[in-house]
Amino acid sequence: MIPLTVIGGYLGAGKTTFINKMLTETSGQRIAVLVNDFGDLNIDVDLIADHDGETYELTNGCICCAIGDDLDETLRGITGSANPPDAVVIEASGVAEPDRVATYGGAWNGLELAKTIVVVDVETITQLASDKFVGGLVMRQIAAADSIHLSKLDLVDDQRLAHVTNWLADKTPRSVGA
Repeated sequence: MIPLTVIGGYLGAGKTTFINKMLTETSGQRIAVLVNDFGDLNIDVDLIADHDGETYELTNGCICCAIGDDLDETLRGITGSANPPDAVVIEASGVAEPDRVATYGGAWNGLELAKTIVVVDVETITQLASDKFVGGLVMRQIAAADSIHLSKLDLVDDQRLAHVTNWLADKTPRSVGA
């Protein structure tokens, strides 16, 4: 079984930066990275660093809303390969529900869901979570996480970081780390 990790988080949270850091720490593992951006241009795929593995662009919109086509074809190719990767990482779009992506990918023959990580921008998360238009989605993304990664720490002071860490601890029992 190939371990699958789903990376979620709202638009601009730092998912691509997190994945690039993760790819530098792979110890030679071949990792297939599937990048899903919401919109006509998949900018994030060009921002993924070179690594031992392949990067796949999913272009049919938000994969949690349009699961099928690109994701289906890509996962079939990965799991059916004579030389499959050591792991698969899916970067869900910023408007995706990571639990839906994780459920779909984890049920795929040949893949095993390892974890769902949600990246949280410490500078904007509390405002986003209370936004009447996107707050529900942001909170569902957080709830879907096995672990939460805090991003953009350099943009906030210690007081703000403590506030967000405490706020997240009240919202979820997940592990929170930078």
